[in-house]
Amino acid sequence: RSASLPLMTANTTTTTTTTTTTTTQSSTTLRANGATTMRRLVSSSGLPIHSNTRAERMLKAWEALDTYTENQCSKKYSSDFSKMQASLTTEMRQKAVQKEKSFICKAKANKPPEQYTGPSLTFPLTEREVISMVKGFVANPDVPLHESFLVPLLEQGIDMFKKMPRVTYVSVLPPERQGKQGSKSAGHQKLIVVGDLHGQLADLVTIFLQHGYPRPGATQYIFNGDFVDRGAHGVEIMAILLAFKLLHPDSVHLNRGNHEGIQCNLTYGFIDEIGKKYGDHMIYPVFRALFNELPIATVIRDQKVLVLHGGLPNVQNDRFHSFRLSDLENAPRSEPNLSSTDPSEQMLAQVLWN
Repeated sequence: RSASLPLMTANTTTTTTTTTTTTTQSSTTLRANGATTMRRLVSSSGLPIHSNTRAERMLKAWEALDTYTENQCSKKYSSDFSKMQASLTTEMRQKAVQKEKSFICKAKANKPPEQYTGPSLTFPLTEREVISMVKGFVANPDVPLHESFLVPLLEQGIDMFKKMPRVTYVSVLPPERQGKQGSKSAGHQKLIVVGDLHGQLADLVTIFLQHGYPRPGATQYIFNGDFVDRGAHGVEIMAILLAFKLLHPDSVHLNRGNHEGIQCNLTYGFIDEIGKKYGDHMIYPVFRALFNELPIATVIRDQKVLVLHGGLPNVQNDRFHSFRLSDLENAPRSEPNLSSTDPSEQMLAQVLWN
């Protein structure tokens, strides 16, 4: 199983019974506002973007600058974080772990106050509850899911992904049209591949309105990373995707993106979002543990397509003369370190960032 498959990355957008992807524009940061302004310049010219050469060059230049800035911030953080980790004593680490465990226990036991108007969840989840949660977020976007519901949801997601491989295999064709390499995910009417959501709740809801909720025999989704940061509703998007994954595991597939990591979350808003919604950042380590367990690639068997957020790694050393899917399957379940010299960590970083 070599990786000589057609490649879909985060910037690819497609629809299909064979494949659909949706890309989003964020409007909550300086960079996103700049990109939005650029696109307005394009639309105000009255010319399609592909025929407006000057505007297209401007967009490409802006996106290249955005990517460069993001990479530089994350490289600096990786270096600083490595130094900070090295300075922590065993006692300090143990205290941090105990503090996190104590918070999780209190959060699960802490019942919502009487004035709470947000969604409620019971476990195991029902489809009615999950759809009601989506509608609740739309109706009251400023009321976050209570921590007594969110923490168990995250924990169940962590337990599920721990048991899953690093590469997910799915199919589009119904079982009777497949060969021996059939997949449990087969039998859906269509497969939708969704690009960066970046905390944009309206985009996710629009996609569901157009293509239907994830459901066996109906619509199957691959969400190709960058669920959080930049937009204001990363928590809600993670809650929705996790809930549907737990409810219909063969109809929802998640790939990790470079924004599912503390390097970007510190700079691009997700940690701040958590602080505003929950009063502190103690719930973030639970998200971080979830991010480390997410698969990093999906193979659409019958279309021979490889879907991952960044791109193929270009590590050149004795270990990676050629690149195979088995290398992805053995990727570490950890925070990507852009400064690492370890081949496996370099590969993980490049799959998420290239």
